[in-house]
Amino acid sequence: PAPTPAPAPVSAGEAAPTPAPALTQTPAPTPSPGCIPSDLIIDETGASGGDEALYVCSTMLSTSLRLHWRVNSESKVDMALERLSGDGWIAIGFPSTPGMMSGAHAAVAEANVAAKFWYMPGRSSRNFVEVSASGMSLSIDGASSTTTAGKLVLRLSDVGLSDLQEAHLIYASSNDCAWPCPHGGTTTDRDGVSLNLIQGTASMSSGNDLVVELAGYGALAGIAVLAIAAALTMHLAFAGRKPSRLFQ
Repeated sequence: PAPTPAPAPVSAGEAAPTPAPALTQTPAPTPSPGCIPSDLIIDETGASGGDEALYVCSTMLSTSLRLHWRVNSESKVDMALERLSGDGWIAIGFPSTPGMMSGAHAAVAEANVAAKFWYMPGRSSRNFVEVSASGMSLSIDGASSTTTAGKLVLRLSDVGLSDLQEAHLIYASSNDCAWPCPHGGTTTDRDGVSLNLIQGTASMSSGNDLVVELAGYGALAGIAVLAIAAALTMHLAFAGRKPSRLFQ
């Protein structure tokens, strides 16, 4: 083989040629300590400006619901709620009192329906009020609802949170009925979660407050009370007593 030619000599006082810089790629966001890496794309439809990067962290909220997020700044985060199968609806709520539905604002996604924002002043779904993004209790730059490969995903971009180390959320989903509706039944997931979005950790609440706060609970409780009263009345009537005295 022909010998490799020697480099051309450099004259005194002449600078040697500068080699071309090596091509570099921007590294992907590094998961936080304790964080389970996400495999979900930030956005497929434009809620985050067409960002095809992945969320950084994720956590399983239940057997069918998974939460994803990426911290953008000291007070902004992208997040997504993903249901692994099924139709119906999913919701992320931002409570005024941790774990409580009453007084919370929520973002809701339904299959084949655009994402919407709601205010939930009380227990009954009849009182839920649809609001605009500017009517939420916190800033949200964009929202989208997508159904891909049987998965329903609610994406929120640049959510403004006052404390990324202790962020309180509530969540729910159902494929029993269209939103808004009482979300009881065996196909419902609902609970509260406290997140350290910096460290990538999550702790679940007991869910007792959310059970008490179920939409339609007041009507169901009223029916139960009437049924108990009717049963007591019949029992006392057969016993030969005057049931009316119980309610005087």
